[in-house]
Amino acid sequence: MLFFSALVLPLLFTRLGSAEAGPIAAMIFPYYYKTGLVLALIVAVCAGFRARAGLRPRVAAFIVAVIICACQAYGALLLQPEMAALRGSENGVARFQLLHKRSVRLNGTALLGAFSLLVAAGWARESR
Repeated sequence: MLFFSALVLPLLFTRLGSAEAGPIAAMIFPYYYKTGLVLALIVAVCAGFRARAGLRPRVAAFIVAVIICACQAYGALLLQPEMAALRGSENGVARFQLLHKRSVRLNGTALLGAFSLLVAAGWARESR
């Protein structure tokens, strides 16, 4: 997620410009969101099994995993299809921009959640 969001997309849009980079990003995004959703579901299920012990850190990890899953599901199932339908439409520019801002926020939330799970996992490992 981080590689694509922080390196690939900015590089595409600065080197190629919107007219050329937009179609490439549009081709990649459905796979990006769906892959993120599958991975988030796996993490949420695994965290759910671990949370059954009732320990607060495990329950917190499960909640974070569910939030990541919700962000990815919203992006994959609602945002991305609507943005794809609006792409190239002159009447839908304002709506596309609104959805784009929403997708950036959701992606940021998912990245922050994933990063927090990684830090928490490392922290828990060291405290053993």
